[in-house]
Amino acid sequence: GVLMVPLAYLLGRRLFKNTFCAFCTAFLFTFDFMHLSQTRLATIDSYTVFFIMGMYYFMYRYISKSFYHHGVKKTLPPLFLSGLFFGLGAATKWQGIYAGAGLAFLFFASLVRRYMEYRAACRTDGKDAQMRHIVESFRPMAVQTVLFGALFFVVVPAVIYFLSYIPAMLTPATGLEFFFTNQPSMYNYHSGLADDHPYGSAWWSWPLDLRPLYAYSPNRSFGTSMGISSFGNPFVWWLTIPVIVGGIVQTVRRKGSRELTFLLVGFASMYLPWVLVPRVAFIYHFFPCVIFVVLGIVYFIKRFVEKDPKEKKYVYLYLAAVFVLFLAFYPVLTGIAVPTAYVENCLRWLPSWVLG
Repeated sequence: GVLMVPLAYLLGRRLFKNTFCAFCTAFLFTFDFMHLSQTRLATIDSYTVFFIMGMYYFMYRYISKSFYHHGVKKTLPPLFLSGLFFGLGAATKWQGIYAGAGLAFLFFASLVRRYMEYRAACRTDGKDAQMRHIVESFRPMAVQTVLFGALFFVVVPAVIYFLSYIPAMLTPATGLEFFFTNQPSMYNYHSGLADDHPYGSAWWSWPLDLRPLYAYSPNRSFGTSMGISSFGNPFVWWLTIPVIVGGIVQTVRRKGSRELTFLLVGFASMYLPWVLVPRVAFIYHFFPCVIFVVLGIVYFIKRFVEKDPKEKKYVYLYLAAVFVLFLAFYPVLTGIAVPTAYVENCLRWLPSWVLG
């Protein structure tokens, strides 16, 4: 949970090439409610989200390079690290595998850009030295890139996934066969979770922050509330729909950018698979999407400030509001005992919220 904060900063810095935007990214992610509640409880989703952030960070570093200008060798380190984080995420939780669709899209989209540059170079009839270099190097470099991509995103993750079973396979009661029998067992278990749950929530409701997960309910004295709820900071999560819709509109109008495409693809890869999942789901399944929501907010903050730098004061007001809300809800995110009247009269904004 702590390491997510500098990683969020690095993502913002890499995407927007601006320290203020990097600060906004880290700030909004840090003071999101779910970041605190999930990582403080040390849930397995904390590891998955960290690895997802890592794999996308290094993939963005990769797609920011061109093998025409840097050579294949210099593009491989970020590509390998992206595949390494993908393997770690997939081995931690299957939700990490969803991220692979977005990574594949970004990887092949980068190859398509290199191909379009190759086609453009072919039309110059080799009159320019740089264009000749592109024409001569595209095929061998593209083949090498695809082969290394298969190694980094298929072979390496598969090895990591298998190795993660070693502690279980070394026990006397299991052995090697446990690896093969556990895969269908996990699938059958999760596909069969169709019963309703008091804190279950549908995928479409997560950006609206409708149903928190009530994670802890201790014994408490009369008139006192003391519980842990896991949900999102409304001042962050309630911007999901306008930010994503606005980003899609800009992309359709060809007014987008590589940064916007990147965060939209990342969000879609982590969110859309849940549309097809029939099992009961929970709001914490939205946790991997939060970093992309934050990046989307910062994308529009950057555009807003660039139009008129004097308007930055409104950004600080927004950040202050996010922080104040975090402080106000801190007790119900951490299990601190507070008067029930405070929870009921000040914090329960929606009747579906369970806060202690």
